[in-house]
This record gives sequence, structure tokens and C-alpha cells, in this order.
Amino acid sequence: METNFIEFSSLDPLFDFYSPLLIVNKIYMDENKDLVRAFVRATKKGYEYAIENPKEAAEILYSNSVGVDVELIYESQKWMSPKYQGALESWGIIDPERWTLFKQWLENSKLVSGKLDIGQGFQIYF
Repeated sequence: METNFIEFSSLDPLFDFYSPLLIVNKIYMDENKDLVRAFVRATKKGYEYAIENPKEAAEILYSNSVGVDVELIYESQKWMSPKYQGALESWGIIDPERWTLFKQWLENSKLVSGKLDIGQGFQIYF
């Protein structure tokens, strides 16, 4: 099937937003620090495995999927795995400048009420 794909970050650097995102309520996070840390560490380990072993990661995904084209999974993983970490030294690191561009767009577009603090909206939690 012919498709048309536009990578938003090629249009404007402010659309170089993070995806996927892990989101947790701050109250829950504060009350369950060990559980949240364990979840983030396990997620990081999974992404690192997928980065280093894209074919094997695709096979794991396929073996746990129903009705999905195996070639689509292989090709998707081949394309995605280098993007999981990008040029950063580790998966899961958030660049405050990159976040600030997106945060300013959220504010300017009135998609959030008021102003967000620079550290609000992300926390490195390994």
C-alpha cells in the first residue's frame, strides 16, 4: 500500500517531541517511588534490548500479537530501533532545551493553562 509519511521534526524543530511518553500521577509517584523506579528501569531495559536486538525484539512482539503482518513488524522495528535512543548516551534522557521548545509551543497554543516550570513535565527517574 502506498503511504505518505511526514516526520514532524523535519518541518519544525519544536515538533521534535518525545514519543512514547511514560506518564504517572505525581502523588502516586511520590507514594510509590520504588515501584515507579522499578517500572522505569524495566522499561529502559526493554528499549535497550530492542535497540541492540531489533530482529529478536520484532519476533517477541510478533509472538505476542494477533492478526499482525510479521513483515510489517520487522520493517517497523528496523526503522524504529535506531530512533529509540537517537544520539543520546542513554535511553530515557530528556534534553531540557528540546523539552522547552515543546513546552513553549504548548503554552503559546494555549494547550496548557498558565506557565509550566522548566522542570515541570519531566523527571528522570532511573
